[in-house]
This record gives sequence, C-alpha cells and structure tokens, in this order.
Amino acid sequence: MNHENRLRVTNTVSIISAIINLLLGVGKITIGYLGRSQALIADGLHSLSDLLSDGLVIIAAHFGAKAPDSEHPYGHRRVETIATILIAIILSMVAIEISIININHLLHHTALPRPSHWVLLTALISSLMNELLFQYAHHMGKKVHSKLLIANAWHSRGDALSSLVVLIGAGGAYLGYPILDPITAILIAFWIGWIAVKMILASCNELIDAA
Repeated sequence: MNHENRLRVTNTVSIISAIINLLLGVGKITIGYLGRSQALIADGLHSLSDLLSDGLVIIAAHFGAKAPDSEHPYGHRRVETIATILIAIILSMVAIEISIININHLLHHTALPRPSHWVLLTALISSLMNELLFQYAHHMGKKVHSKLLIANAWHSRGDALSSLVVLIGAGGAYLGYPILDPITAILIAFWIGWIAVKMILASCNELIDAA
C-alpha cells in the first residue's frame, strides 16, 4: 500500500476514533453526574483525554508519510515509532492513575455511592463501543502495517476495560460487594501497564534496528 492510501486510512480511523471518544466522553460525564457516579465521570474525562492520542496519531502519520529527502534519506517512518512510544507512555500513565486511585480506595475503605441503572447501561455501552473501535482500528492497522494505529487501538481496548471496571463496580455496589471495583481495577491496570511496556520495548528495538 502506498503512502497516500496508508495516510488516508490512518486519518479515517483516527477521525472515527476521535468522534466516538468525544461522544462517549460527553455522555459518560453527563450520566455520571446525573446518576451520582464519580467513577463514570472520571471515565468520561479519560475518554475526552483520548482525543489527544487521536490527534497525535494524525500528526505522526502525516509526517511519517513524507518521502525521503536530503536530510532524511531513509524517510520519516521513525516518526510513527516515536509516536507509538508516546502512546505507550500515555497508556502507562493511565495504568498508574487507575492503580493509585483504587489502592487508596482499598486502604481507606472508601464508600462507593449506589449508582442509578443509567450508569450501568452507559458503562456497558462504552465498553462495547470501545471494544468495537479496538477491533476496527487493530484490523486496519494490520492491513496497512501501521504500528501507530495498532498502538492506538490498544488504547481503545484499555478504555473498554476501564468502562468494564465501572460496570463491575456499579454491579458490585448493587450486590453489596463494592470491594470488587478497586480489586478489578488494579488487576486491569497491571494488564494495561504490561501492554505499554511491550510497546515501548518493541519500538525501542525498532529505533536501534535490532535484529
């Protein structure tokens, strides 16, 4: 696939991702406020922050698609590799944030408010939408051989799991087991962190032309 088609696919996927993240972010913040769920509000803010990642993908893909020149005889593809590392760093920061918040919940026995049924429904929709976005972006990333798209796809998978944490926590509150929320969140945070580490290692190996 030539650079022009590759760039077009990357931009299309990133714009679709940005629109979905915007709608989910606004929706989760609104429902979280009305449904008395701080967790859903935080998840909504997280979705809005993903717009930064989508913008980073578009910018990196634009510069990475430039043809070789006198100063860059091997092209600009390494721009995508660097952007992949930045996305992985964002993922690791999300994992650390989730861990710290939920460890504090466990240590201080924070009481979780009883959410409305709209919180459960919104968290479920968010998780499903982000999983579909992951499948789409991951497929297109493999199709055009873009590690940048694949990295951002895993970001969507992290968002799907984040919403799933909200859903499990809200369900646990209904069943009388609110401790399920922080425990599940910490486990998922470790999983997201491990994905980020693998992305960084793979990208660093590419930067130093490892065999």
